[in-house]
Amino acid sequence: MKKLADVDFDPAKGAQELREFGELLASRAELAERADIQQFFKERRHLCALVGTCGPHGSVADCLAFEFPIVGDFSADLVVGNRVPRAFLFVELEDARQNSVFSRVGDRAARDWSPRFNHGFSQIVDWFCSLDDFKRTRRFSRDFGGGHVRFSGLLLIGRSANLEGDEKERLSWRADKVKVDSVQVGCMTYDDLYDALAFRMRVWGLATDAEES
Repeated sequence: MKKLADVDFDPAKGAQELREFGELLASRAELAERADIQQFFKERRHLCALVGTCGPHGSVADCLAFEFPIVGDFSADLVVGNRVPRAFLFVELEDARQNSVFSRVGDRAARDWSPRFNHGFSQIVDWFCSLDDFKRTRRFSRDFGGGHVRFSGLLLIGRSANLEGDEKERLSWRADKVKVDSVQVGCMTYDDLYDALAFRMRVWGLATDAEES
């Protein structure tokens, strides 16, 4: 059975892998789910640890797992967490294509949430349904520790350049307002993820300079 593995975050490696992420986004307009995105993140553990800052607890992960099995047929693309506060972020990695987030249906002016987006979000719903079902098992305590455990979800999908009109606001509103059984589920494009992580790295860099001066 796959377990959460320790990760000792190195800021220099995190910064390098984040630059590589930016280069990937700049190199092409569309990214496939498995060949481009999943493989890219699997090869960059320090970047994945940084993704932990996107959860409500907001800290770099100290453990992670790819394709983490939950119950039955369900598995999360990526889980990043912090063992001391027992906070874990479950990440769904979808593709980054023109219609990944919104797609045109009929003659309506406003585009609908795409089938790809709804599929990815539904995956997260199923994960938390399954997690809720085996909270009192030995495996749950082994994986996440005893006592109260904090879960959150994150759907990564699409490119910001493909969002039209007020679609970026619709995506942000959904990320802020929609919860699953009181669990926060964020929704971000890969461009938004890069910008958020780059901002955090800059802030940490300024803080380090200030401490050393």
